[in-house]
Amino acid sequence: MIRKGKELGVAVPVLATCRVTQVYDVGACVYFYLGFNANGVADALHVYDEIETAARDEIIACGGSISHHHGIGKLRKHWLPSTVGNVGISVLKSIKNELDPRNIFASNNLIDSNNSKL
Repeated sequence: MIRKGKELGVAVPVLATCRVTQVYDVGACVYFYLGFNANGVADALHVYDEIETAARDEIIACGGSISHHHGIGKLRKHWLPSTVGNVGISVLKSIKNELDPRNIFASNNLIDSNNSKL
């Protein structure tokens, strides 16, 4: 996150920190936080998005998950296929089609559908 911020022209180093919130016998849930000084940054939202994307890409590359108990949602669904694979996506689509054929609940939160009502 710090390196990506520097690449994107953030003058003061990005603040990157984390905390462990749950510990299990198979791993832990680690929350990462970032902040940066947006002075002189033309599009702070774009810079934030680029830093977060780079961080999530690295987490996935290292075998991590993009979500714990908060779900995936529209903002993180880009990483879902690399997390659950093609079989996982097929299973999710099948469940969604069976339980919510009109795509009313959580429309397009996990996977895009052709029959979205939104």
